[in-house]
Amino acid sequence: MKKNYSPLTKMKYDIIGVSKGLYYRFGPDHQEELYDADFPIALEEAGFEVVDKPKIEVLNARGEHLKFYYPDFRVRKDDMQMLVELKADPKGILQSYIRQARAYLRVSKEDAAILIINFARAKKGIPENESIFRRDLK
Repeated sequence: MKKNYSPLTKMKYDIIGVSKGLYYRFGPDHQEELYDADFPIALEEAGFEVVDKPKIEVLNARGEHLKFYYPDFRVRKDDMQMLVELKADPKGILQSYIRQARAYLRVSKEDAAILIINFARAKKGIPENESIFRRDLK
């Protein structure tokens, strides 16, 4: 029986599928920059729109500029979009990476989720990944 996923969850799995292709092509041994350079190409070939290093402004309580965040990618398909952060850390997806991802999602009001993909570790050829949906932010 085929599972009936929400459109956002399906998009997440489609992006993970793209990462699997990259993992098969390059393996787990490269620096993050290599995956960072090829991932947007693979995403576009899979039908996604990709913004490299989107600029997300962080504002103070008065609405004044504090700083900008630059996650790796903003990925769009149809009317959905999410942020994607790539890693290549043999230690895995660390709590500091999750904290960083939560911060990006918290200040980006237009993204429904963020997906962290770590190419240095995989199970059954699928790179380690962690997703955070807006509804999960506390």
